[in-house]
This record gives sequence, C-alpha cells and structure tokens, in this order.
Amino acid sequence: MNGVGYHGRVLEINLSSGEIGVTTPSEQEWRSYVGGGLMGVRRLLTDTRSGLDAFDPEALLMFWSSVVAGQPYVGLARCAVVAKSPLTGGVGESRVEGPFGIALKASGFEGIVLTGRAERPTYLVVAEGVASLHDGSSLWGKDTAATTDLLQASYGPAAHVATIGLAGERLVRFASVVTDRTHPAARMGMGAVMGAKNLKAVVLVDGVTPACADTATLIEMTEGYRERMMHNVLTESQYSSPGFGAWITQANSMEGYVGSFNYATSKIPPLGELSSELFRQRVTKSEDNCPGCPNDCIKLYANALDDRAGGLHEEALGAFALGLGITNIDTLLNLNAACHLWGVDPVSLAFTISFVCEVGEKGLLGAAELRGTVPKFGEEERLLELLEDVSLNRPGVEWLAQGVRRAARCVDAEAQECAMEVKGLEMVSFDPRASGGQALAYAVSPLGPRYEIVEHDVDFDPVDGYPHGLDQMRTIGFPEWEPMAELNLRRVSRTSVLLDMWSGLDALCVSLFAGPPLRELTLPDVARVVSAVTGWKTSDYEIFLWGRRRWQLMRVYNLREGLGADTDRLPERFHREPIDAGRHLGVVLEESNFQTRLLQYYHLVGWDEMGQPTDTTLTNLNLEWAIGM
Repeated sequence: MNGVGYHGRVLEINLSSGEIGVTTPSEQEWRSYVGGGLMGVRRLLTDTRSGLDAFDPEALLMFWSSVVAGQPYVGLARCAVVAKSPLTGGVGESRVEGPFGIALKASGFEGIVLTGRAERPTYLVVAEGVASLHDGSSLWGKDTAATTDLLQASYGPAAHVATIGLAGERLVRFASVVTDRTHPAARMGMGAVMGAKNLKAVVLVDGVTPACADTATLIEMTEGYRERMMHNVLTESQYSSPGFGAWITQANSMEGYVGSFNYATSKIPPLGELSSELFRQRVTKSEDNCPGCPNDCIKLYANALDDRAGGLHEEALGAFALGLGITNIDTLLNLNAACHLWGVDPVSLAFTISFVCEVGEKGLLGAAELRGTVPKFGEEERLLELLEDVSLNRPGVEWLAQGVRRAARCVDAEAQECAMEVKGLEMVSFDPRASGGQALAYAVSPLGPRYEIVEHDVDFDPVDGYPHGLDQMRTIGFPEWEPMAELNLRRVSRTSVLLDMWSGLDALCVSLFAGPPLRELTLPDVARVVSAVTGWKTSDYEIFLWGRRRWQLMRVYNLREGLGADTDRLPERFHREPIDAGRHLGVVLEESNFQTRLLQYYHLVGWDEMGQPTDTTLTNLNLEWAIGM
C-alpha cells in the first residue's frame, strides 16, 4: 500500500499487445495530483504526443478514482473517465455517480489506463486485484443493459460493469460510457474513444477497499450530513422525491434563465401535464444509488424500456423538453432510458437534433441528407425517429453523429450561426446571457460548456438566490448578493475562485452535489474528509491548489492540441440576440464587455494575453515540468 485509505496503484493495459502491468506512483505524486482529471490530464501530457487523434490506438482512455474517492461515505461515490475528446480535440473528462466508483476503489487500483486497440471486441475483468482480457465478440452489437446482464451472468450479480452501447461501437462522437446500467460518463465522447479501442466493457469483481485513517470521523461526518441535509433547501430538494432530475416541472419560473429550441427563444414551450407529482409516481428507487452518500440525488424512474436504466440525472429532461419540445412524460422517461441503453449523451444528442430543426425551419439544410422528412420542434414521432437514427449512426445521418460543430460544415454557410457549441462541445440549457459568471466559465473552461463547471449565478442573485446562498461565500471573500446577469470585474473574480474550488473537488472526485458553496459539506469539511481517509494534514488551501493544478494543466494540454484563446468564445447568438421572455427580457451578452472580462480573467489566473499560463504561474504550482509543452 502506498498510503492509508488508498492503494497507490495504477493498472496499465495495452490492448494491442495484451500486456498488463502495474505502476505505483510515489506518495509525493499522489499528494500533488490526487487522482481524477488532475492525474488524468498529467498522463495525457506526459504519455501522449501532440496532435494525436482521439481515435488513434496510441490515445489513452483512463478510469480514475482518487486518494479519497470510492469510500462509502458522503460525497465519495464518484470516479472520472478521461481521454482526449473526439468532439473538442482537447482534454475530455466525464464524471460518474453511482456504485462503479466504489467498485473501482475496491479493485485494488486508483486508476485503469488503457492504450492500444484490440484486434477484436474485448472486455477487461479485474477480479480480486487481478486483471485479464477476454473475447467480447458475443457482446458486440448489444445494448448496455444486455451486455451488463450477460457479464453478470458470468461473473456474478455483484459484478460492476462499465460498458458502451451501439453509439460507442459505431463511433458516435458524443457516445457515453454507462456504468451499472444507468450512471453514465455522458459528456465529451468517452464512449466513442472506448469503441475505437474495440473495448466493450470493464468488469470489476470483488476486491477490498483500503482502510481509512479515521473511520469514526467519516461515519460522524456522514451522519451529520444526513441530519443537516433536510434543513438545507437545496440538499432537501435533491434528496426528496422526485429529485433534482425532475426540475423541468419548475421551468416556467425559470423563463429567461434557460433557453428553448436551440436558443432560438427563451420562451418555455407548453409543458402540458408535467408536474412533480406525476414524476413522483414514476419513481421506482430513490435510495442507495450512490453507496454511502445519504443525499441520494439520482432517482430511478419507471419506463417502457428497462426500469434499471431509468436513472434520471440533471440535464436530460431539459435537453429534450426545452431543446426539442418533447413534453410527454412517457416519451421523456423512455428517451432517458434509451440514452443509457444506446450509450449516448442526451445533451449533445438533443442539441444536435435541435440544430437540424432550426436549420431545416430556415431552409438552410442545403445538400445535407436526412432519413425521412425534416424534423420540426415538438413533432415527437419524427424527432424520436431521428434521435434513434443518430444515436445508432445509421446511414444517411452519419454527419449528425459527428456533433454540431462538424455537422454545421455540411449545411449552408448561413446555418453556421445555429451551431450552439463551444470548443466543439454542445451547449447546455442554462442561458449565459442571464448568468455572467456562467458565460465566462463556459468560454474559458478547457472542457467546454458544462452545466456543473461552476456554481450558477442565480444561486447568489438578490431576487432568486437561495436564503443560505452567502453563508459559505462569505468564507471565500464574497459577502454580498449580486444580480445574476451582471458581468463586471467583481463577477470575474468570484467566478475564478469558484472555478478553482470546484476544480479541486473534481480532482478529488468529491461530488459537487454534496459540497460547497451551497450544500452541506463545507470547505473545511472536505479537508477533514481528505485527512480522515488518508491521514494527511491538509487544509482548504490545498484543495484550491489541486483545483488550480488541474485547471492549469488542462489549459496547457488544450494549447498543445491547438485550442487557443480564439476558442474561448460563445456562439454569436448570445451577443446579438437579447433574451425574449421572462425576468431578464432584453438582456444580451454585450461582446466588448465580454472580451474585457475575458482578459481580466486571464490576468487573474496567471495567463498572458494569449491565454497561455505564464512560467511563474506554473512554477508557483510546482508544475515547472509543463513549461513549454
């Protein structure tokens, strides 16, 4: 064992040669890079060459825990999948909730690093700390549930499975990796990278979770969280049925804060009979989806395909209901399950189809092919056909399986403005025009626009903010409410601090849905968790250091791969077209002010005017080795 609470071992697999090895980074390496996307981006920089295609056999695909994650306590049931993204060409990272992260820690390894490409479909088994590769030809062509069923029939019902569906096999660039049937590594195309390697699944069987330095403190903190969470309006809403995945029922009160129909409007489409009570009646399982964490954010919903695939995460319903006008509850829950079965990201999928709807409506499809008629917003039957065709990369829609940025090159030039993406990653449903900090974060994020990249500005808004919104913000120097749409130097400063904070949690694979600044784990609590697991003497400050290292190395990697300052931009629509409904009616993201704030952000985080981290910045984080990469 390299350290208390973690194994300190990394499983290294070459799928081309079949070679299996183990590396043991030093305790200082673990202390500096801890795991998750931080350890992952370090390996991308040190172990891959510049310009390597995401589908090249030499590319890396990595499953990472951390020195603290995978323990059965509050906020620790997470892991990350890291690779070069086939959508952006930059760093790709997707976080995973559910039991797979617990199983990864018990496997005997904090990381699984795969390179090469198997000659035939293959799956990896790690059983009691021993790894082996197996012929997966009989699994190829099966959906994620069928694959998981077959593997559990062979390795026991307690085996945990991460697998791709047909989307990953057929290299849909926004394919996901699905763990335990319903918890996906959804964004950035990690499933397509897995498919390019002919790797169908990773199976984890049995194993031993390493003992922690102070188990009594971890139990105490978890039980304390359980007692407090019902007194926090946000964590209570996450815990209580129907859970945070059903927020779409409150969308009418969010008009102007979310976008509809590919951001062609801010008006909320008619939501029919959708209600919290209706969703509540469909919940089949509401507890123990993230072992050890009492908040139980992810609920499982009954559907016509497979109830076990019914886990509802936060973005799917917004993407389909607001993005496409699909508002029938049965259709929505079936679609959510279908995305898990196909192994595809519902957000990128929905925005790709909404792009087609808008371009078709404007008569700008040009020579681009479609299977069937041009879809229209709200036309559920036709939309369902196209959603399935694209997810399975059927003939005639291959250009859409490449994602919005590449699809926009296949239609009339005037349609380019309808491509709602940043760095090649499709937008999310939360409007940057109404949220100054999110606008900045979407643009500068090395991962592109992610709804969980930074705490949302609405949470600290004097009109719509949470009553406790400033309680923890005061501890990091921001004691006042601020209008959510405002983008000034103060907002830039606040956003930079929040980005570093959540980056630190992501490096540790600590769930953002349990952590600061609004949930019931505070920054000192997170430091206490790290200490209780590892025995390290640590602090709030070190959490920020891990976050800054992750953020800066991701920037270095993206710059190496050609994603420079010119990619730190938002779709022009947000600068030209004002919000047309709701409280923020008339608000637009003024472009010259945005550019000013962008440069201010660069200076605050130690980048030059071209967005390059300075030598001083990297040296201050003990990252001298990354200078000049």
